[in-house]
Amino acid sequence: MIDAVRSIKCNPELRRIPLVVLARRPEPEQVDAAYEAGANTLIAKPVTFLALVKLMKVFTAYWLETAVLRREREAV
Repeated sequence: MIDAVRSIKCNPELRRIPLVVLARRPEPEQVDAAYEAGANTLIAKPVTFLALVKLMKVFTAYWLETAVLRREREAV
């Protein structure tokens, strides 16, 4: 997981994409490693499908309707 976050954040074409890490039971070291690698947030995975659906609704509302993201830079 951490290697994937690092790879994406090192790629100039992808590094501006907000990255959300889902972890089953996030340990403090795992949380620190995810943020140090460039993750924008870490969310504990819900245990039930219904809880996952609820989380995805909140997640979608935040990232697509609430958050103000940086604009893409135009190619020079």
